[in-house]
Order: sequence, then C-alpha cells, then structure tokens
Amino acid sequence: MQPGILLKVVRPANVLLMGIGVIVGYVISTGELQLSPELLAGTMTCGLYTAFAMVTNDIVDIDIDRVNEPSRPIPSGKLKEEEAMLFSVAILVAGVVAGGATFNIWFVTIPPIVAFMCVVYNLYLKRMGLLGNVLVSALVAMSFVGGGLIAVGHVETYLILFALVAFLGNLGREVHKGIPDTEGDRRRGVMTIAVTYGARTAKWLAVSLYMTAVLLSLFPIVLGITNQYYPYAIAVVAVLLIASSVRILRMDDASALRREKNLVRVWMLLAMLAFVIGALRI
Repeated sequence: MQPGILLKVVRPANVLLMGIGVIVGYVISTGELQLSPELLAGTMTCGLYTAFAMVTNDIVDIDIDRVNEPSRPIPSGKLKEEEAMLFSVAILVAGVVAGGATFNIWFVTIPPIVAFMCVVYNLYLKRMGLLGNVLVSALVAMSFVGGGLIAVGHVETYLILFALVAFLGNLGREVHKGIPDTEGDRRRGVMTIAVTYGARTAKWLAVSLYMTAVLLSLFPIVLGITNQYYPYAIAVVAVLLIASSVRILRMDDASALRREKNLVRVWMLLAMLAFVIGALRI
C-alpha cells in the first residue's frame, strides 16, 4: 500500500475540517487557544474517526464510485478492498487510542458510537437521501461540541449557535454533492434529493441551506458574543458562499458542480477560521 494512495482514500481535506472543528469549539468556549495535549488528542480523534468513515464509505460505495468517481483509489484498482478494510481497522484502533489520550469520558465513549453510526450510514442510511445527509451534518457539528467538552467540560449555549451554522452549511453541501452523482446513485437506489425530486429542486434546497447558514452566522454579531474582527471575517465567507450559490443555480455540468462542491469546502474552512478569529479575546 503506497502512502500516497492511503492519503487519498482518507480524503485529507475532510479529515482536516473535522479536526479543526474541535479547535474551533475549544476557542469559542474559552476565548483563547492553548494547544494542550488533550486538545491535540481530541483533534486527532475526530480526524481519525473521519478517516475511518471515509475509507469505509469508499469500500461500500465501490460500485457507485465506478460510475461517479472512477479515479478514486478503490474503484480504480490502485487499492484493493481487502487492503482498504485492513487500513480502516488500523485507523479505528488509532482513533480509540487517541480518544483515550484526551482523558475525557466523552471522547472515550462517543467516538466509537459515531464510528458505528458511520458504518450504518454507509450501509443503509445513505440510500435514504436527506436522512443520511442530516446524520453526516450532525456529526460535523459534533466536532464543535467535542472542542467545548475538552475546554470546559460542558456545552456552552452560544457554541450550539456556531455548531448549527456548521450543520446547515454541511447539509447544503451534502445535498449539493448528490446533484452531479445522480447517475451512479440512481443505479444503486440511493434516494438523494436530486434523484427523488430532480436536480433543480436539489440546487434550490442546497442554496437555501447555504443562505440560511450565512444568515445565522450573523446572529453572533447581533448578540454581541464576538469581537470586532468577526464581522469582517464572516463577510468574506458570506460573499464567497453567495457567489457559489449563484453559480450553482446556473450550472448543469457535473464536473463544474463537483468543482464548486470542493470550493464550498474551502469556504467552510474559511468560515471556521472566521469563527476562531471572532471568538478570540483580542
């Protein structure tokens, strides 16, 4: 197994986003960033469990990916299914060890449940379309919650607001992802919004969720729970996401929609950076 192939199959951008989510939750809860061993272990835990979910997803979706994403390591044959399964087990073990290193009961008990839910999602819930999208997005929002649990041992009310923004933004992206993958999803009976109601409906739902996330991201300003730099930082993200939304509504080409999906992931990373900037006591 070549390291480059293994790195590609875990989708490092998604792993990075989930790990950063823990740091974001920590900063929002404390107003400062202290890279303690517990926080680093929590970040690794979320990242590793995300990597596990990515690998198991590609194992289950090999037939779909032969149509939608034939260049991925498993459908292309660069990584055998047996090798991918062994790799996923190794990642899971590493995640359990990292969770224990946080010395936090929530990081010991919740991530294994999350891993189980990811397997259930990959095997069954993904076929149910929006319900599966909701589960994935809830797990993304949970990374913020995890950071808060490490920081103060509980979930601050205002942290839930930021987690909800992340949930809505990711839910929009999940609906968006299904649009260019309609052909492969329909063959395997995956009932995404695009398959069930058509690409136009899926586009409008994705854009509506993106815009709701943008509007909700302005609430911390109204509530006065962020510093003076947050409005400028979040404004940049809002403009980028609005521009993407306009382009999505005009697009029909699958490749272009996939590229826009990847851009939205970058905007999500910038949004998390804006959350950190806005939460710091500076």
